[in-house]
This record gives sequence, structure tokens and C-alpha cells, in this order.
Amino acid sequence: MIFWVLSALITAAVLALILRPLLQAETRPNADSDADIAIYRDQLAEIERDKARGILSDEEAESAKLEISRRLLSVADKNEADPDPTPGYLSEHSRIKIAGVAAGSVTIIAMASYLILGSPGLPGQPYAERAKMDPRNLPVAELIARVEARLQTNPDDARGWDVIAPIYLRQKAYRKAVHAYQRTLQLNGESPRRLAQYAESILGATNGLVNEAVKSAYEKLLKLRPEYHPAKFWLAMGHEQQGQREQAISAYTKMLADTSLPGQMRAMVRQRLTAVSGAQPPAGQPGKPKAETGQSDAGRAPELSQEARQSMAALTPEQRQQRIRQMVEGLAERLTADGGELNEWQRLVRAYMVLGDKESAAKALKGAQAAFASDAGQLEQLSAFAKSLGLTTD
Repeated sequence: MIFWVLSALITAAVLALILRPLLQAETRPNADSDADIAIYRDQLAEIERDKARGILSDEEAESAKLEISRRLLSVADKNEADPDPTPGYLSEHSRIKIAGVAAGSVTIIAMASYLILGSPGLPGQPYAERAKMDPRNLPVAELIARVEARLQTNPDDARGWDVIAPIYLRQKAYRKAVHAYQRTLQLNGESPRRLAQYAESILGATNGLVNEAVKSAYEKLLKLRPEYHPAKFWLAMGHEQQGQREQAISAYTKMLADTSLPGQMRAMVRQRLTAVSGAQPPAGQPGKPKAETGQSDAGRAPELSQEARQSMAALTPEQRQQRIRQMVEGLAERLTADGGELNEWQRLVRAYMVLGDKESAAKALKGAQAAFASDAGQLEQLSAFAKSLGLTTD
């Protein structure tokens, strides 16, 4: 009840300030001219009376009357030239109408904003009582609001960032979590828990894309906890996403050789190793050698496991396209910087064609040709590969 009374008083005060100019009495600028005319007429009458009493001679009276008449005509001419000098002034009815509309608009906007941004259903509770409550009994939203308010006034509060970062992660507010973990790592130092959760936050924000920040965090984590298997798995995934097939196979193989690897993760690693190494024959052609099919898998991405396909299927079309684009761009950056094998360049060119980016595909093809400029055999394979995709080579 107190809240609504205070809100009404504040609204009334704001309306009074806004509507004060409209509610004040209006003073018309031509009122001064009317007063001047009345004074000049009184002066003319006074001259006649002085003349009758003999105070002024005929010549003096005529001279005074002439001067006053000149001033009177000047004011009259001005009024005649501008008979209504205040056409923009509003009538009293119009001013009251505008004031009513303004008052209603302010009230409606204020109420709508509160209903959208506020919490009208929240029961009243004085701040003193909330401050005395055990934090363990407070709603999560209240705890987050408290910590965020404290961090706004004290951005170097190391304890605050360390508390709120895991909360953001549990709520899947990944971008906020990434920022919070960056701050707590700066202020509190690196620990296995912080590094692991920081990398997890980035993976959530990038939909599973292993970027340089994830790679750096997991590499630091493995120095502190060499047995942390998720870090090894995601680093291997990073090799796979970058098109580094041999490195990915080696990493997955080492993980499977580790007897301490949990069974659930072992099955996941085995699936990824099978997908990357291509140890199983393609579906629909069991046991049939590729040479007999007359087809080449040059440039084709490894077939995704069932788990990976399910993960991709859970994404929206826009997210799926973005994730594929990120993987392709990562492969392009790696090949441009460090070079790669022929099949990796072919994979990059084909990926751009699948994405419908023929310009980037042609650019990647030129990069491949420059990388294998001294190998006539490789260039011939590139030329045949480009022709099969409908690309022209210079």
C-alpha cells in the first residue's frame, strides 16, 4: 500500500511540473498596446481641461495634442497591421484538453513500464527484513541481484566474481559466465575448477566450437591436473574441428589406451575415433573397397557419429549454419597459417561450395594451388577436383 501511495505522489509531482505552463493563466502580449491607447486618450482629455482653465495657451495645447496624437496613431497603426498578434495562443478549453491527454499518457506509460519491468505480484518486504534473512533461504534471483549490485560498485571484488560465475554457468547464461570467469581468473588466479568452468562457459557460448581461449584454458588445466579427461577430449575435438585428422586420431587413441578413462567417455571417444579415422566402411557398401566404387572421398568431411548428428539436429537451422561456418573458417585460418595436406585443402574447398560461397571456394583453391605450386602431381589432382565441383583453375 505504501508503495502505491508513494508512486501516486511521485506521479502527481511529475505531472504538476509538466503541466504547470499549460495551467497558468495566459497573458496576451497586446495588452500593453491597449493600455497605451487608454493613457494617450486620457492625456488628450487632460490637455483640453488645462486649456479651458487657462493653464496652457492655444499654441502649447495644439503642440501637445499633436505629439500625443502622433504617438496614439503609431500604436493604432501597429494594432491595425497586426490585429491578432497572438494567433498561436490556445484557448482555455484547448489547454485543459492537452493537459488531460498529457496526464493520461504519463500515467499509462508509467504503469505499463512497471508491469513489464517490475514485479507487481511480489509481496512487500522491507529492506531491513531482507538484509537479516539467511542468504541460503533467499531466492536465486535475489542472491544474483545482491552480488551484481555489489560488483557494480566494486568491480574488483574477487569473491563476488568467484561466487556469481558458477551461477551464470548453471543458468546457461554463457556469455555472462565467460565474462565473470575472466574476471575471477584475473583477480583470484588460475585453479582447476575455474579453468574447467571457464572453458565450459566458452563452449556453451560457441555451441561447442573449440577456439583458442578453450584450448589455452584446457592446456593450462592439464598442467595442474593431467588426469582431467574432459580437457583431453575437447582438445582432440579441437584438432578434429580444425581438420587436423592425424592429431585428432592420435589424441583419441591415447585416451582409449588410458585405463582410467570412464566407460561412458570411452564409448564417446571410440565413436569420435571411428568417425575421424574412417575405420568402418560407408553405410550401404559394407566391406566394399573404395577403389571398386570408382568414387573418391577427396575433400569429404568425416562422417559424424550418431551422437554428433543428434547434437547438430538439436540446433536451429541458423545455429547449425553458424556452427558449420565457424568450423570451416577455423580450418581456413589453420591452413592459411600452417599449411596442410592436399585432402585438407580439398575439404575446405568443398565445404565452401556446400555453403554456397563460391567466391571463398575459389579463393581457397588458389591458396591450395600456391601451397602445392612445386608439385605437378598435386596440382593435377587439384585441377581435376576443381573441375568436378564446377570451379575453373587459372
